[in-house]
Amino acid sequence: MHAPTSWSLLQGFDVTSFQLTGRVKCKTNPSNVYRDMYVFFHFQDPAHFYYVHFSAKSDPLHNIIGLVNGKDREKINFEPEG
Repeated sequence: MHAPTSWSLLQGFDVTSFQLTGRVKCKTNPSNVYRDMYVFFHFQDPAHFYYVHFSAKSDPLHNIIGLVNGKDREKINFEPEG
């Protein structure tokens, strides 16, 4: 399964809606265009969750909102044409 494989989870909260505000910093060398960071939500188990993928590179797998639902990740956001 192609999906994020390394994470830390904040447990003990059951929310139906949330707004996350924060600052994040990736410590990978800035010359690496594949450096990235994920924010997970609606995490049920390692094969069922949503995530936002922040990356230095944009393509069909980077800088997306993704769904992992028992199979390979799926991009679920769409950008307007233009």
